[in-house]
Amino acid sequence: MAKDLLFELGCEDLPPLQIQGALDELVGVFTKQAEGLRLKHGPIQSFATPRRLAFRVSAVAEAQEDLEETKVGPPVAAAYDKDGNPTNAALGFLRGLNLGAQDLFEVTQEKKKGKPAQYIAAKVLETGRPTVELLPELLGSLPGALHWPKAMRWGRCPQAFARPVHWLVGRFGTETIDFEFAGIRSDNKTYGHRFHDNHAVALESPSGYEAALLKLHVNVLPHERSEAILRLAREAAEEVGGHLLEDPVLLDEIVHLVEWPVAVCGTFDEEFLKLPPQVLVTSMRKHQRYFSVVDASGAPMPHFVTIANTIPRSKEVVARGNRRVLRARLKDAEFFFREDQKRSLQEWGEGLDRVTYVEGLGSLADKSQRIAAVASWLAEKLYPHSPNLAAQARAASLLAKADLVTGMVGEFPELQGYMGGRYLLAEGADPAVAAAVGEHYAPKGAQDELPQTVLGALVSIADRVDSIASLFALGRMPSGAADPFALRRAALGVIRIALERDLRFSLKELFDVAVAEVVASATQLGTASKLGEPAEVSAKALDFVLTRLRHLAATEHKLDVVDAVLAIGSKLEDLPAIQQRIEALSGIRATAEFEPIAVTFKRVANILGETPPAASIKVNVELLGDAETVLFERTAAARSLLSEELGRRGFAAALAALVSLRPPVDQFFEDVLVNDPDERVRVNRHCLLRDVLELFNSFADVRRL
Repeated sequence: MAKDLLFELGCEDLPPLQIQGALDELVGVFTKQAEGLRLKHGPIQSFATPRRLAFRVSAVAEAQEDLEETKVGPPVAAAYDKDGNPTNAALGFLRGLNLGAQDLFEVTQEKKKGKPAQYIAAKVLETGRPTVELLPELLGSLPGALHWPKAMRWGRCPQAFARPVHWLVGRFGTETIDFEFAGIRSDNKTYGHRFHDNHAVALESPSGYEAALLKLHVNVLPHERSEAILRLAREAAEEVGGHLLEDPVLLDEIVHLVEWPVAVCGTFDEEFLKLPPQVLVTSMRKHQRYFSVVDASGAPMPHFVTIANTIPRSKEVVARGNRRVLRARLKDAEFFFREDQKRSLQEWGEGLDRVTYVEGLGSLADKSQRIAAVASWLAEKLYPHSPNLAAQARAASLLAKADLVTGMVGEFPELQGYMGGRYLLAEGADPAVAAAVGEHYAPKGAQDELPQTVLGALVSIADRVDSIASLFALGRMPSGAADPFALRRAALGVIRIALERDLRFSLKELFDVAVAEVVASATQLGTASKLGEPAEVSAKALDFVLTRLRHLAATEHKLDVVDAVLAIGSKLEDLPAIQQRIEALSGIRATAEFEPIAVTFKRVANILGETPPAASIKVNVELLGDAETVLFERTAAARSLLSEELGRRGFAAALAALVSLRPPVDQFFEDVLVNDPDERVRVNRHCLLRDVLELFNSFADVRRL
């Protein structure tokens, strides 16, 4: 009969941002080890609070599954003598398995070299052990299997963990599993809230785990605590006439800071509302982990919401204490804001000369110059009828990194870009330039908001492209999971912006320009010898971005379709066009008639092989028969229509023109012997098929489908 299994580890408060990862790893390690031990079980539910990691496994089998294996011994020729009696080799094989000669049979196996041969073999049955015998070692190994950024040892225990361990629980049904880690022996007792109910409670069974701890002011379900925090914080904000400024990242952290959330709303001096809104939000979030409160228009109100881990005797007292701490933080922010504005942003930007970007490619001032060149090139390429845009792009690029040396960004790095935009507005600068500076770091993540202005989009792309080109030129490409400069994220940002805004630029041209700027910058710095060959660097950077596009597109389309489009390389136009080609091909890929179409054109590719007739050899119409003439004329018509549709980006219609060639191609194969004995006829027919294949390959590589 299957039973539930409960594991819990109690310790000092864990780093909140590491708890979810550790919990996932804990469950993953158990699952893998249980599989290796042949322990069948049902679903696993995990639990976590700041001072415990736990999981419950439903329906764990009471014993391992039996295992029957076939053990192979020596060759038959060596296993028996001429009289058919077992040799010492066979007897030794049997002794090792504790079996008799009657258990032997013969099997045929491939040799490493040569023909198959006959071997003696025997079946060995391993009866599964009871689960209670396996669990002590299994559960005792789990804590030590977790990987922490920083682990510690305490007392005289050799084992390391993120924080000192205080208790362990192992329950299999109504049985307590005895195991040990870091000098602590397991028991059937868990512990309640550190301040409200700091005493042990015996667990009768795994199923009563959550209910037992709820009575002790501990909610072990993170999603329930998250919902409670959000509800309580919203209610607290509404009590003062405002609305909670929801912050999912902050919420994910606070969830793992409390076992029993309680919301407390406090106030701060209205004089601090003169600070930019994001300064207030960041100061409260980073230093104090407070939620901000806004009015109906989204403007900050002089209130905050903090989440306590205890039920206070007086919320007013707690609010006053938090107000005093927050006032000191906001005073610091006010000081930085005031002092920073004593100099213009351009003056602050002069300090970028002293900030190294990366060894071999100078300072952030040098990077700003390269970004300016790429951004202005993009502006001229994409918006030739807006002559001022290139100048604005250059101005924004040169100031984009200037706020990195200000006091405010030094204290709050999260405000980079934002503060530069705010300072420019305060100076009365061009609002478009200020907006571009403020949003050029966007998007910061895969789901983050993109730049909202054209200028911001251009500077954002230029910044990312320069980073990729610069680091690829120095040979610092991402490898495996290592991506210290976040170049994969940079590439994804370029793709998302280009697709969202339908920016039609050639990636190859863009990287050629960016790499040329990197070479020019390095030449001026005297470090050009450290760079790779420009054409090779540009090609690698282009392939890197297209690989990110491949991963992104494969989340919505079949991989063979994505690869078929990307495989045509130099024939591709721009990122939006690539996406539209994939969508058009994916649309027909999902239809019932696709497979015959793919078979037809693959047949053409297979006949021609890797070396079709040279393009200089033209089809001789005088050698064409009826089916060949029809195919020749239909191919010419499809070529004209394809060129017209591709020119106006009608990719679905272009693909339809290609698909229309299937009937004449099928008829051609039905009526014509392609590899005719007459060389002139054979070559002519190959040229005709080459033209058909090249036409399809101008859209996608048919061999990938």
